[in-house]
Amino acid sequence: MSDSRLSPRPRANTLFSNFKLKNTNKVESKNKISAFLANNNHSIALPNRRKGIILFSFLVILFFIYVFPWKAPQRIRDPEIKPHECIRAGSLVLPNKNRIRITSWRSLYYSQHSFYFRTFSRNGVMLYEADKTMQTKDFLAIQLRKRKIEFIFNAGQGTVLLTAAPGNGQWTDGRWHWINASRLGAIAELSVDGIRLVKTQLNTHHVHAVDSTSGLYVGGIPKRFYSKLHRFVIAHDFRGCIANITLNGRKWDPSEFVYSKSSTTNTNINNLSNRSSTNMDSTTLTPVVTAIDESQVHRVEKLIASVQKFLPLTEIIIYDLGLKAATKAKIRTYCNVKLVDFPISNYPRHFRNVKLEAWRSVIIKPNLQSYGSVIYVDPEVIVKRTFNKLIREANKTTSGLICRTMFEPVTAFTHPGMIKALDQSVKSYQLLPMIDTRILIFSGNNAFKLVTEWVRCTADIDCILPTGASLGSCLPRDIRPSPLYRGCHLASRSALSVVYYKTQIPQDAKNWNKMIKYAISSSDDEISLPAPKKCLAKATLKPSGKQITLDPSTPH
Repeated sequence: MSDSRLSPRPRANTLFSNFKLKNTNKVESKNKISAFLANNNHSIALPNRRKGIILFSFLVILFFIYVFPWKAPQRIRDPEIKPHECIRAGSLVLPNKNRIRITSWRSLYYSQHSFYFRTFSRNGVMLYEADKTMQTKDFLAIQLRKRKIEFIFNAGQGTVLLTAAPGNGQWTDGRWHWINASRLGAIAELSVDGIRLVKTQLNTHHVHAVDSTSGLYVGGIPKRFYSKLHRFVIAHDFRGCIANITLNGRKWDPSEFVYSKSSTTNTNINNLSNRSSTNMDSTTLTPVVTAIDESQVHRVEKLIASVQKFLPLTEIIIYDLGLKAATKAKIRTYCNVKLVDFPISNYPRHFRNVKLEAWRSVIIKPNLQSYGSVIYVDPEVIVKRTFNKLIREANKTTSGLICRTMFEPVTAFTHPGMIKALDQSVKSYQLLPMIDTRILIFSGNNAFKLVTEWVRCTADIDCILPTGASLGSCLPRDIRPSPLYRGCHLASRSALSVVYYKTQIPQDAKNWNKMIKYAISSSDDEISLPAPKKCLAKATLKPSGKQITLDPSTPH
């Protein structure tokens, strides 16, 4: 008699669905299972069929893995600046572990940091200073965070954050950009590419001094200080180029020092110099300086347009000799233009006589001291080429000046009293050509000495306008140049000519005339120039008074 418990059911879905074992030992269970398998040979094929399906599925999966291999998603990295692109501009090449520290630098109550940078990276600390322990009480940082330029500092009364946020990654496009971050007590200002973007003033009367004793780190911060950084300062080194670092008006020349990837170079602040490196890119580092009144506005607009076209990163510094408020507002909208008020009341009374042009030497000297080289042009001049070669030539001369000369000698337009006031002989200037001051290119320490003596003469009324000198119309000139005084004294131009020839008798004046003529033109010539580009920036101050965010419009 067969066991009813072993009879298969037609609705069973599995082989052992109707097989139950109750209160049996292991041997009995084994015998019953063997007997069941012997009487049900037709059900043995089902597990083999299932195994085949599993094996086939496994082979299909292996085939797809082989044909379409899975790849882990890779992080898209920003392109990097090549080292030769930095060396061309005489700048610092800053890979991940390269940094420089200026040991004796301290900001205290006033600080001014300006430099050029070039990068594709989204983040990176460019300048940083704090106390020796790197605590967050007093510190100052200039950095890139998510393609935004940030100027952060804490002077003991809370952290101040100034942010310049352009669109489309304008600051990280691989081109040269200029940053000027200044702070005077409770007043802070951030400018990028010559345009003042953000400015703030704390509502407190306490003294604001950043007591930094760590020195100034350039390009990054040592990793051992990462845990002590302020939450606004990112722990990321700068990757790119930094050039023309100027601290409180004094320029630091990186070509004088050696730095390696594995070590940090300590540079003393005493090594800062007023001269610029001769291998710097002059088109980006040397400013164009001029001065205008209300009658010269239409001329200076052509000058601005030509500089923006041929020297796109050059700063144009324009001194106001009497402009209307509407004109000032218009000029300040132009890209890379800095309008400076000329404080004529701070100078001797004869400076008010515009015909003397005594202001010319005064506006050149401070810019030469700050930048190391200056290109002065009259408003009617427009630029056609770069000035790299001319600035290199100026560095080679003993006077530091490259200029054009006129057809007439110095004595034709200079009163003899000026030459005698400068302890020179009139006869020695009868064959020397007069200097044309429409364009003057100064560079180096020798140029600073020359301009200083020029300023000394223009500040003395007995030197710039001696007794008997007339600023009126000149006598008609002869066909041939004559050394005789023609009755018209050119004041400032005459003073520069006399001072210039005291230091050097130029041997290549004709070549300089050709080079300058090739680089500039007159605005009366038919040269097609677009209208000056305008860079409008709108800064909004948050209610806390601590952070400023910028959202400038694109140039149009």
